[in-house]
Amino acid sequence: MSTIVGVDCPDGALLAGDRLLVSGGQVRSQSKRHVFEFDGVAAAAVGDDVDAFERRLDAALREYRTERGSVDIETLTRLTSDVTADVGVDAVVAARDDSGAHVRGVDRSGATFDDTLVAFGSGAQFVLGSLEREEEEPLDATETRVREAFAAAAERDAGTGAEIDVVSIE
Repeated sequence: MSTIVGVDCPDGALLAGDRLLVSGGQVRSQSKRHVFEFDGVAAAAVGDDVDAFERRLDAALREYRTERGSVDIETLTRLTSDVTADVGVDAVVAARDDSGAHVRGVDRSGATFDDTLVAFGSGAQFVLGSLEREEEEPLDATETRVREAFAAAAERDAGTGAEIDVVSIE
């Protein structure tokens, strides 16, 4: 299983996920996207059906925006919670609210996590261990540390790849 992470920073939020697709204990692809942008908000997912997650969340966001307008972190978290339980994925989302950009974790049961650092997947413990910090860092420094954390996780976890996608919400 791939690995995804979300990090709150003083100047925004960052999501990252590797591109490895492992199924039945074998690497099936090294180019599978797990991180997605949706017009100013972002989500990353790992689990049973990441493609269905992307399609369903995109549809839910389009419907919400058509009926109600802009999407903040609370709305994105709620919409994601509805989707994760249906398609069997864990997700990390990033969006803005009145106080800036933030991340939230949403597990496959629909439970949400309001932490400044959230990770799911087979290499989550390695990435979290590498990224725990005493003080907050700006987005650019955090992105460098995230890339280093994924490289370290890829060396220790066969389900995590070294090639990653990163999305920042400033």
